[in-house]
Amino acid sequence: MELAILNLPSARFRVKNTENRTLIWDNIRKKYLALTSEEWVRQHYVHYLISQCGVRPQRILLEKKVMTAMKASRYDIAVVNNDHSILLVVECKASEITINEDAIAQLLRYAYDLKSRYLALTNGMQHYYFEWDSEKLEYHQINAAPNLV
Repeated sequence: MELAILNLPSARFRVKNTENRTLIWDNIRKKYLALTSEEWVRQHYVHYLISQCGVRPQRILLEKKVMTAMKASRYDIAVVNNDHSILLVVECKASEITINEDAIAQLLRYAYDLKSRYLALTNGMQHYYFEWDSEKLEYHQINAAPNLV
């Protein structure tokens, strides 16, 4: 599989090949996972959160179940506050997937259920950020990644 060079800080990952697939080490979950295009983006974004945003690994949750509109789903990444409330929810798409309104709608479903202050949507090439506006009771797009420390 050819993996894209992403618009995120480069990182060195532990990767191993098995008989039928390539695996990547996940430092948060402490296990090897199938290396898909989406997992490549997710691992780079986690690296970005830790190395560039100063988020402690203990504050990062990966692929946890959430109920949205009576349906069980899984968000990709969440960053929690010290009180374990959700500060940021990140939806990762494979680099070859175009960010569109369906992806934004998916992220918003997670956000409203998790009551996250910030949202991020990325395919590793493009990154979109949103913040909750408590006066208008809606999310609005912001120009840069929020301060998470």
